[in-house]
Amino acid sequence: LYLPEQGKILIDKVDINEEFIRCFKFKYEDFLELFKLRAFISEKCVYPIFDNLKRELNYELISSLSKSREEHQNEMRQMDILNNFCDMNISSLVAYPFVRFNGKILLPLPHLLVNAVTDSLLCRLFEFKHSLKEVVGKEVYESYLFTMLNNSNIYEEVEAEQNYKFKTEKRTVDIMIRDKNRVLFIDSKSLCANIKIREMNEDAWNTYVKKYAEFIVQVYKHLRFRFNIEYQPFKVRLDVNKDNMWGLVVVPEFTYIMPNVIYNKAADLLNISIQTPEYEWLCRHIA
Repeated sequence: LYLPEQGKILIDKVDINEEFIRCFKFKYEDFLELFKLRAFISEKCVYPIFDNLKRELNYELISSLSKSREEHQNEMRQMDILNNFCDMNISSLVAYPFVRFNGKILLPLPHLLVNAVTDSLLCRLFEFKHSLKEVVGKEVYESYLFTMLNNSNIYEEVEAEQNYKFKTEKRTVDIMIRDKNRVLFIDSKSLCANIKIREMNEDAWNTYVKKYAEFIVQVYKHLRFRFNIEYQPFKVRLDVNKDNMWGLVVVPEFTYIMPNVIYNKAADLLNISIQTPEYEWLCRHIA
């Protein structure tokens, strides 16, 4: 949770601001200053004003969002798969929109500056310290989702994650919703795609697909094998038909992959044939 007026991300278990500075050497507010540059480029501004803005920019900070022209070219040449479909490959510029060339710093695609200082920066932070993913997912996304859904007054019951005992100590999914005789199970995950996916890196791609498929499998098992068997989270005891069970995996950023690729991997992990009604149910009821 970022509060601009306080300049803090409120998570009790870790100081995100400190981790951010350790990773990038600057505060996040410093990166937000670059939106001034984006705004000026969007407007028809006179040169004296733009010159004043250039003097205010921190070029050491900009260097953290830049690569040399040669580095960009080398990365783009490695993206053989994407190059088969695109005349111009820009994925390297999404995370590093500035280009160093002949002693100058260029910004060929200004609109990518927004991505570079938001989602791309978050992914880079998570790659710097992987443990932050779990903390942010648990303390920020899950809490936000529960509060929003619980305060909506749309559903009859909204229950948060619960500990329960069935042979061993276990946990439910993050959020469980009941509306009449229908249930929706939501699991919040802090999955952030590796930046290498944008470069069509095969290992990063396969890792992402497997991880997302495992999330699908987790929700599937709760709905089909644990709910009403190992635990009953609602105040009203339900006998729910599987056609009234739904599942949802929530991630902060979803890198689009054809759904059948993920569902096929999930079916493989569950030993479900893709030619069966159970596979059809999986695809229709869990997203």
